Amino acid sequence: MGAETDRLFSEAQRANLGLHASLCAWADKLEHRFRVGVFGSARLADQHHYADEIKIFTASLAREAIDVVTGGGPGVMAAANEGVVRSNSNSRSFGVPLVTLTNGEAPNNWTQQQFPAADFFFRLQCFGACCTAFVCARGGIGTLLELAMVMQTCQLLRANGDMGKLLRSELSFLHPSVRLAGYRPKIVVVGVETWGWMESMYRAMLRPDLPTIDPEDTSLVTIVDNFDEAARLLIDERATWRNAMQRKGLNPCN
Repeated sequence: MGAETDRLFSEAQRANLGLHASLCAWADKLEHRFRVGVFGSARLADQHHYADEIKIFTASLAREAIDVVTGGGPGVMAAANEGVVRSNSNSRSFGVPLVTLTNGEAPNNWTQQQFPAADFFFRLQCFGACCTAFVCARGGIGTLLELAMVMQTCQLLRANGDMGKLLRSELSFLHPSVRLAGYRPKIVVVGVETWGWMESMYRAMLRPDLPTIDPEDTSLVTIVDNFDEAARLLIDERATWRNAMQRKGLNPCN
C-alpha cells in the first residue's frame, strides 16, 4: 500500500461516481412508466409448463399497460419477454443482456429494446434505474443475488424514507424512486415451495438474543403462492405508484 495504490483507488472511485451519474442521466430520459423487473433461472426449458405460467403472467401485466424488464437471456427471462410480445398490447418488453456471455447465456429473441450490460453488477444497476417493482420466479444463485440487492436497497429506503442519507450507488440503483419520498418499490416472490425458506430465515434473524434485522424488514418481500396473485398485487401497486408520482407533480405514463 502506498501513494500509487491510493491514486489508483481514487481514479476507480471517480470512475464509479461518473458511472452512477451517467446511469441517473439515462434514467431521467426514460418515460415515467411502471416497469416490473422479472428475475429467474436461465435454465428453464421453453417447453416446461412453468414457462407457460410466466408467459401468461407477463401477458396479464402487459394488457394492463405495465412494461416488463428482464436480463434478456433464456429461461424465465425469455418466457417473461415472450408473454409481453404475444399479448398484442402496447406495453414494452425490455432486456438487459450481458455483453460478455461467459456462462453460455444467449440473448433471447423476445425483447423489443435492449440495454446491453458489461457485467452482472452494472446489469443490476440498470434494473434498479428503470424498474419500479420486482418479481422473483424460480431461480438459482443469480436470482438470489438480484433479490438480495433489491431487498437491501429497499431496506435502506424504508429506514431513511426520503433517501436523503443513501449512498450515491444506492440512489442510482433505485433512481425512479429518488423523487418519491416514502415510496418503496414492491418486491414479490412467487412460490412458497421455492421461497418459503425466507420465513425460517426471518425467524433466525429475529432471535431475541441476537437480532440482526428489524421486525419491519420482514415486510420488504411479499411471498405469494402463484402468478395470478402476483399480478393482482402489482396491478394494485401501480395505483400506489401513480399516486406517489402525482403528489410529486410528475405525470405517470401508464
